[in-house]
Amino acid sequence: MFEVVFWHWIGVAALFLIIELFSFQLTFVAFAVGALGAACVAYLGAPFVVALAIFAILPCIGIYFLHKRKKPPIMAESVECPYTGKIARVVEWDMTGAQGRVSLADTFWPAASPSSAIAVGENVLVTGWKENNLCLSVTPLPASQEEEK
Repeated sequence: MFEVVFWHWIGVAALFLIIELFSFQLTFVAFAVGALGAACVAYLGAPFVVALAIFAILPCIGIYFLHKRKKPPIMAESVECPYTGKIARVVEWDMTGAQGRVSLADTFWPAASPSSAIAVGENVLVTGWKENNLCLSVTPLPASQEEEK
């Protein structure tokens, strides 16, 4: 039967490092460290099961600490929408989902509204952010503001 020696574990570690060069996630580095740990215990004469256990445990510990260090992206919920109170023009609108796209400040924005009765080409009032500051919240313009336009 084929015997796994420490050189095999070093080859596995090299393979994981090569994969890491293309992923940039640092996950495969943890597996490379696990393979190097398995190579160390295999070099000391430990049975294959012990080396395999080291190879299974070390990446779990490494991935835990790597991902624990990662900070979530900062999405300030209290950031005021700079477009609040501005008037945007609807460029496309899905009547069933009350969402679409509006044109505002030479940019197209995804938008959502509690009212689904908005027509394409209609002006709407921006009321703030929605969905983690990635979507504008809009409402149809009141009749008094529509007459001013």
